[in-house]
Parts: sequence; structure tokens; C-alpha cells
Amino acid sequence: MRSSTLFFLILFIFTFSVYAEEGDIKFSSNSLKFFTDKNIVILDDNVVVSVNKLEIRGDSLIFYSDSNIAKAYENVNIKSKHQNVDCDSVYYNIKSKKGVIFGGISHVPQGLFRGEIVTQDSNRVLKIYNAKFTTCDRVPPHYYFYSSKIKMYEDNYALVKPLIVYVHDIPVFFAPFWFFPVREERHSGFLVPNIGASPNEGKFVKNISFFWAMNPFMDATFTVNIRELRGIEGIINYEYLLKPILKGNVNFSYINEFSGNTRWKIDMEHTQTLFGNGNLILNGDFYSDNNVVQDYNDTTLVILDKEIYSYLSFTKRLWKINTNFVMENRRNLATNEFNNKFPSVSISFPSYNLFPFQNTWYKGTYFSFGNNFENSYDTLSHKVRNNTNVSFSSNFKLLRYVNLNHNLGSNYSYVRDTISSQNVLLHNSVGLYTNIYGFTKRPFFNVKTIRHTITPSFNLSYYNSYINGDTAYLGPVGIGLKNTFEAKLNNGSVVRLLNLNFSSSYSFTNKLFSDINMDAQTNLTKGVSFRVNTKLNPYSMSFSSYSLTLNGEIDFPFFDNSMRVSAIYNIGNSFQTTGAYTNAIDFHVTGKITDGWSIDYSGRVDLNARNVVNQQISLIRDLHCWELSINYQTFATDYRIDANLHIKKLPNVQLGKGLFDIFGL
Repeated sequence: MRSSTLFFLILFIFTFSVYAEEGDIKFSSNSLKFFTDKNIVILDDNVVVSVNKLEIRGDSLIFYSDSNIAKAYENVNIKSKHQNVDCDSVYYNIKSKKGVIFGGISHVPQGLFRGEIVTQDSNRVLKIYNAKFTTCDRVPPHYYFYSSKIKMYEDNYALVKPLIVYVHDIPVFFAPFWFFPVREERHSGFLVPNIGASPNEGKFVKNISFFWAMNPFMDATFTVNIRELRGIEGIINYEYLLKPILKGNVNFSYINEFSGNTRWKIDMEHTQTLFGNGNLILNGDFYSDNNVVQDYNDTTLVILDKEIYSYLSFTKRLWKINTNFVMENRRNLATNEFNNKFPSVSISFPSYNLFPFQNTWYKGTYFSFGNNFENSYDTLSHKVRNNTNVSFSSNFKLLRYVNLNHNLGSNYSYVRDTISSQNVLLHNSVGLYTNIYGFTKRPFFNVKTIRHTITPSFNLSYYNSYINGDTAYLGPVGIGLKNTFEAKLNNGSVVRLLNLNFSSSYSFTNKLFSDINMDAQTNLTKGVSFRVNTKLNPYSMSFSSYSLTLNGEIDFPFFDNSMRVSAIYNIGNSFQTTGAYTNAIDFHVTGKITDGWSIDYSGRVDLNARNVVNQQISLIRDLHCWELSINYQTFATDYRIDANLHIKKLPNVQLGKGLFDIFGL
């Protein structure tokens, strides 16, 4: 978390004395007077003092050499490489390093800071009186932070007494004291809360949070959520990052419900590099009950998720051999069914080219080997299984134009359940495909030519099973036909017009063809595409399912602004499954309504049921230096509304040792 401190320290209290030890001080003015009897130097009219990279300008300057005091008056400006401060006057003791600045104003990229009086003592404690800070560039500003006194300790913190927030000179927030770290690295601070309401939660205040930057490698966030109809939730989120060795986070939530129940949930992630190229991954979800995730989560996708998944995985590459060790737990929150793997161990050897130096048709022949052992438990049974795979694969051309993919392999499997079984399966598969091209002869309009690419394919598999009965059979024969239509324009660009694909298979077992799958996709115009997918029964010539999707995105003017609208219309049905008919449209609208208001809307409408499944709308109001967002979300019968008001650019100012160094202490 970067510094969002509200007050930028402008103290440049006549720092040319710091650099005097390292370089000469250069004076210039239209008038210079030197009183030898009193050892006083007076510079008037367009005074400029330069010390190395520091420059001080003003209307007049008086230097008392006996007391080592320098005073600058009227329209004083102090400028360095990174800082620029305007003030009314400056008093500074070169010897004691104490100073006072009056009427100081500092302009920074993020805002403006003003302090009537700023002092520094010899203990490097800065005191700022009647301080104001704002990011608003209007005069007068729309808002500002005020404190009658700020005490800042080097490399530690700034103590503010009190802190008052003014909006149009009306106080809207008061705190008797506040503090901010002044370290240059990430540092702690409070986050902006959210206020809203929903039917299941009632009125709520969420994200009452404090961020604690423990050190450069870890931090923690403490959060309180208060829900009117449920209770109080306390959350601790701990994160750590040490590149490139490890990273992770642990999120613990404890809920004290008003009904008297206590609930909790723990989510954790951990990734770590071990033993050189070893990779350890830990992901864990632990809950007090099956419904706590749905009851206490603001994300719709998590509400829909009915399964939790925890696992431990360690992957290590030994020479060129990949090894993987996994322990996992899956639990269905709705049925309470579970499936555990404890453990699953796999080993795979890299593919090896058997003939790397032979300039022959079989030079692309590869050998691979792998083994997987798994010990699993589920709600009803316990299984131990082991699979060993050996395969030879090759890819080469026949008669120059036909591509052939060949795979020969065997699998040995052992399974121990209520009974033990083992089997050896030999599989041999062959795939053929080629490309056939066709072109139009004459150009038309701005189209130079249209290319039609036809890709027929054929796949055949053979299996032979041993031990558990010596059986051999042919797998389904796969048949495919791909069509691609492309247009080459006169300017040299290529536009894909249409993809039209067909596929089916024939089973030697039941001597039947499967449904013919047809998939077509085209871009009707820029930002608009259409896709249709169907399954046709080749015997009854009737459709078993279909799906049509129209996807469009367009920008159009809205008064003096522009809006972007995208929509996805989907209609489909599977006649073999009850309730599979879908007829829905998804909307997304974003853009500016007026110069001050913008909108972001997304939603899904079920045209069959004639209702809105879910929607989310955000209205954002630009308040110059502030931004107001009002959010409304619905899902089924549930809804949630919240609002957030925040400053658009809180200053990202670093108050650290470098600032104190300009005083030369």
C-alpha cells in the first residue's frame, strides 16, 4: 500500500546552508548592501541564491553573519530538482539548523499543501501549524483536510491533532487525532469502507479495514463487516511475497451472528520454489459448515459454486524426468459427498526421438513413458490404482500431400477395490488429413481473390485387451470436413469470411453412425459475429440439438458523448434432455451519459421465462476531485446496493529520510 498521507511536508527551510559545505553559494540581486559594522548583508529586488541544484528566489534577503541567521521576505520560492515551495517568509539559523517558515504552499502533482507556520528543532522534529491539504485545484477548493498542529518524527510517523475534513468549508468529519507513517516503503493506513443494503443482509457497512505493512515482504489487513440481519464478521488477511522463492496468503474469517451462532472460514494459498526447480503449491479451504461460503460472500460466481477444493502439489524435474506428488480433497457442499486422493504420484519421461539423424520418412518417430499411482477415497469406496503407459508416435507425409499421424502404445492398469483387477490394453491409432485449395479467378469490388480451404480428416483406432479376456475391437472411425473461406483484399489484408465444419463417427460395435455435428462461424461485420452449432440424426434427418449465438459490439454517439453496447444472444435446445431449452441475451453497456455521469451495466435476460436472471449497474458521478459510485446488483430474488465516495487522487507522497536530509542534520 502506497502512502496516502494527507499532508505533504513542504519544508525547505532555507536549505542552502546544507549545501554550503559542499559548494559555493551564489548571490544575485538588483541591489546589494553590506554593513561592516553590524556584519549584515541585505539583498533587494529580484534576489536569487543558488547552491548546487537548489535555488531560492525572493524580493529581499537579510543575512546576520554574527548570529548565523538568514531571513527571506516577500514572494519567496524554494526550488530543487523534485520540490517547489512558495512561502511568505523564512527564518533559518545556519549553525543550529533550526528554522521557521511562514505561509508555506507546496504544489505537488497530486495536490496542494498549505501551512501557516512550520518549524524544525535540533532533534529533527517538524511542527506544522494550521495545516491544510487538498487535491482539488479549484479556488476555493471543494474540500480540504485541516489540522491545527502536526508533529512529524523522522523515519517514524506523523501525529495529527486533530483531523477535520471540510467540504465547501463545512466540517463533515472529525477525529481527535490521527497518525501516518513517514517511511518511504509501503506503509499502514485505513481503507475506504462500503455502505449499502440487501434483503438477506439488511443495511451493512463493509470493509472497515486497517492495512498493516509489517515489512517489505509481508502485510496484513484487519477488516470488520457489520450486517444488520446477520451479525459482525472479523477478517484477517495475511499476505507474503519473497521473490522468486515464495508467495502466499491466508484469509481467516470469524462471524458472530446475532442469533448466537458462531461460524468461520479459512482460505489459504502458498507457492514455493524448493530444491532448485521444485515447485510446491498448497491451496486449502476449510469451513465451519457447508453454507458459510454462500452466506458470507459478495461474489455471484462463488455463490454458484457448490464445491470446495483443497490440495497439496509438489512438482520436481529430476534431470529430464518430471515427477508430481499430489494430495487433494474435493467436497460437494450441496450433497456433502467427498473425494480424496492421498496420494497421487506421477512420473513422466520426455519424448525421445528414436531416429534424430536419419533423413528418412520415419525420422519423426518418438518414444514416451509415464506412470501414475493413485490412492483414492470417496463417500462410498476406497480404490488403489496404477497405470503405466508406453507409446510410440510419428508424423510424416504420404504421397507429398497427405499427412499421417500414427500412435502405437500400451497401457497396464491395476485396480484394487472390493476386488483386484488388472489389464493390459494395446492401442493403435492412425489419423489422415490433407488440405485442398480453391481460388476465385476474377476480382470484384475491393476483393482480389477468395480462397476456399477444404480439410478432410479420417481417424481409426484399434484396441486389444489382455489378461481380463483376450478381446480385440476397432474403435469408432472419426470423419471430419473443415471448410475455411478467406478473402484477400486489394490492400493486401486477409479477412476470414466463414468457418464451416462437419464431423461424425461410425461404430463397428453397433454398426451405426453418430449424430452429424455442424459448426459454422462468421463475422457479419466489424464487431458483429454469428455462430451456429447443430447435431443432426443421419437416420431420422431430425435435429437432436442446436445452438445459435449472435455476438455484437458497437459504439454509438449519445448526445455529446459515446456509449459502447455489447450483447450476446443465445438460443439453443437439446431435445434429449428435459429443461435444456435456453433463450437468453447478455447485455453490457458502458460509457458517459453526461459530462459528469457515466454508467456501466451488465445483465442477463431469460427470454423464455421472461425475467432478468442477474444484472449489475454502476453509476459513477465525477465530482471534480471526488468520485461517487452507486452500485446495484441482483441475482435471482436477491439484490444488493452500495455506494462509495472517494478522492480520485489521494497524494502518493513519500515522507522519509530524504526530506529531513535537506536540513543537513
